[in-house]
Amino acid sequence: MTLKDWNNLSIWKRRSIVNVFFWNMSEEFKRDIAQEFHHNFNWPGEEGTNQEGRWYEIMLKNCKMDKNGRVKITIII
Repeated sequence: MTLKDWNNLSIWKRRSIVNVFFWNMSEEFKRDIAQEFHHNFNWPGEEGTNQEGRWYEIMLKNCKMDKNGRVKITIII
């Protein structure tokens, strides 16, 4: 999934994806990551937030959006 696709999703849908992908992370982390992201994946983030580019890169490379707007998440264990 591209960053453009991510940023165009509703906050509800972004939060749902984050809850599935980062199920074991804190609520604060999930709230931060569910926000829109307008940086490169190598962005180190701002002090006091969890919004680092590497988290988005990990998550988005495992998400695919189909033509109907549904998001499929692939997690390999």
